[in-house]
This record gives sequence, structure tokens and C-alpha cells, in this order.
Amino acid sequence: MSKIIKYIMIVGIAGLLFAGAFLSNERGKETIITSTSNNAVEEYINSNPEDVDAKKELAFRYLIQHNYSEALNLLEVIRELDPGDTIPLNQMVIANIELGNYQEAIDLSGELLKFNNYNPIALTNVAEAYFIIGEETEFINHLELAFQAAVLTEGEETVIKFYTLINQLKEDFLELKNQGKDSEAYLLLSKFDSFSKRTQIAAIDRAYSNNIKEANPNELARKGILEIATEEPADAIATFNQLITNFPNYNYGYYLLGDLYYRISNFEGLSQLLTLTPTNSNVSDFIDFLLDYKDNPEVDHLETIELIFEQEENQPKQILSHYAMLIAEKTGNAKKQKEYFDIYNSGYDDDYIYSINRARVWLDTEDNN
Repeated sequence: MSKIIKYIMIVGIAGLLFAGAFLSNERGKETIITSTSNNAVEEYINSNPEDVDAKKELAFRYLIQHNYSEALNLLEVIRELDPGDTIPLNQMVIANIELGNYQEAIDLSGELLKFNNYNPIALTNVAEAYFIIGEETEFINHLELAFQAAVLTEGEETVIKFYTLINQLKEDFLELKNQGKDSEAYLLLSKFDSFSKRTQIAAIDRAYSNNIKEANPNELARKGILEIATEEPADAIATFNQLITNFPNYNYGYYLLGDLYYRISNFEGLSQLLTLTPTNSNVSDFIDFLLDYKDNPEVDHLETIELIFEQEENQPKQILSHYAMLIAEKTGNAKKQKEYFDIYNSGYDDDYIYSINRARVWLDTEDNN
């Protein structure tokens, strides 16, 4: 989401998405759609296939809702209908990066730069794609070009400040690399939230590529969470297994893996995880709860999850509060639902919240019911 917000801020297309109404094109048509639902926009487009602006509106909605495949398909159509508009082309680059189509993102960025060599957004996007595929020289070169482009085009003050920040990040990264502090350099990049989640994952990977035992377990946990957010559950499972293997006393890893197994309905994996959990830990109680919850969803498990919650601390509380919130909602306990909703959103781990929101797009879990 941060990448899209950055893009909106710079290009100035925030008006594409209205909170309560879709406005048709500027030919004097009345406002047809007054709902924010995608279905309403889709129905309007079916009745008005010539309205390119409506298609752009829907593509933008898909993007900010993380429906990148649908966005990309629609943007292809828009590009054919309005080849001179560079905004859809830029959005296609973003969608391809989020979908893991890095070479396609690089190729599209090249086409975009034919319109304007001094496009800092396009240059930053292609820099990220190069970083992910391991072309770090191109990554550095394109970040430098993006900063120069922002300055030369005399953009708004907020734009120049943003690219000054990116340029300083690049310099700090290079300085750490020159000092032989590769892990610190890559972790620095991984924490820059305006980079795509896939860029952050690649940075964490590279930070510990030589010796996983030197890894910070919190960073490995974050990597797995980001992999969930980028629709890579198999990668997340591998990361969490790596986490509990190398850090067997790091309880959060078991919570994350159990939570993911439950969400993707891998109950065999969940049962096997129960045999690996540390003895005398709350983790085994959590896994037992998940297995019982899936077999008896109609039973009020709130007391069970609250008992585990009271005995835990730090990040596991966020996962537990999420389940407590869902159970309270299902059983009509509005007071408890609000209580655990506030705990869930109280700042334990924003990346976990992001991954849960993203997972709703592609996982058939209790959250969707």
C-alpha cells in the first residue's frame, strides 16, 4: 500500500478514487455510481464500455485493494485504448513487481522512460526490480538517477524531500557495504517501508545469506510475515520452519507457523507442529486450541484463548487477540470484540496486521466468513 500512496502523492491522482461516489468522464454525464463497491463500477463499465475513465477508476481500486492480477488485466485493456497515458503504464510496473514479474516490470519501465527520461517514479520502480533479481549495480544507478530526476524537474517540495531521503538511504547502504557490514546494509533497506514488500524480503534474505545462525529471529519472523502478504505461503512456511529450527526457544515462530497452517487449512502440518513445540509452553495450548477450534467452531472458545493470552507477552499477544476478537464477534460479545480489537491494533507488529489484511484477498479463512 505504501508504494501506491507514494505514487499518488507524486503524480497527483488521488482524485481517481472517491470515498462515496464514482464520477464518470468529463463529457457531462451524470454521476451514475454512488457506491464504493467494485461490483457497481463493473456493472457501470459493462453498460458503458467506451468509458475509459471508468476502467481507470476500477483498475486503481484493484491496485489499492491488492488485486494485482485483476488490475494488470484491466490496465492492459486501458493501455490499448489510451496509449498516450503514462499513469496506467506506471501502475502496470507496480502490479508486475507485486506479482513477482520483475523482468516485465523492467521492460515496461523502459517503455515508460521513453515518454520521459526524468521520471523519478519509473526510475525508482525499476531500481527495485533490479535489486530483487540481484542486479545491485543497476539498483544503485537507478536510485541515483531517480534523485537527479526529482531535483532537475524541480518537483514539489515533498517530492524532493522524499527522493532526498532515498538518496541518503542509498549512501548509507553503500557506506555500510564498504565497511564490510553487509548484513546491516541489507537490513537498512529492509526497513524502508516505501520499498515494496518483495524488495524488503529480498533485503532480509541477503542479510543472512551467508550464515542463518547469525540472524535476528525478529527479522526472520518479519520476512515470513511479508511473504504471507505477498501471496507466498509456501515461502512463509519455509521461513517459519527455518526460524523454529534455528531458534527453538523463540515461541513467536511457532505461533506464526501455527497461525498460517490454520489459515491455509493445513491441519496435518498443524498436528505435526504440536509435536515440535517446546514443553511447558503456551504454544502447545495455542495449537491445541486451533485444532479444537477447527473441529468445533460453534463452541465458544473465548475463555480458552483468554487464558493463553494472559500467560503470554509481546508479539504472540497480537495473534491471540486476533483470534479472541474473531470469536467474540462470532458469539456476539461486542464488548470483548472491541477490547481485543484495540489490543490487536495497539502497535505490536504493523507488518502482521498488513499480512492479515492482505491474506483476506487470497485465503479462504475464518476472516472471510
